[in-house]
Amino acid sequence: MKSITDYREFSDNDSDGSLLENIGKKSEFKEKILEYFKKYGVDAVTLTRCAVDYVTGKNLLNSVLCHTDGIYIWTNEEVYHFEKYDIELKKDFIEYVLNRP
Repeated sequence: MKSITDYREFSDNDSDGSLLENIGKKSEFKEKILEYFKKYGVDAVTLTRCAVDYVTGKNLLNSVLCHTDGIYIWTNEEVYHFEKYDIELKKDFIEYVLNRP
């Protein structure tokens, strides 16, 4: 599966960039991408940690929810930060969504 972002807050990989450096980059395709996210239900629940708003530090839910379309995988945290803070998503994912029928 391909990820929609490469931010250390979601990947736990310290060599990835921070989402805090990539907020406020509103996509002109935001509404279409949000519609795409909403088409897919929860595929897995991670009970090992709470979903977090990494800008405020507040807990969002008691778990992280994972979603997939069979090609890409994303979490409720990524969708939340994209919707609320306009984080930048990977360009290949945006192109993929825009080219879907």
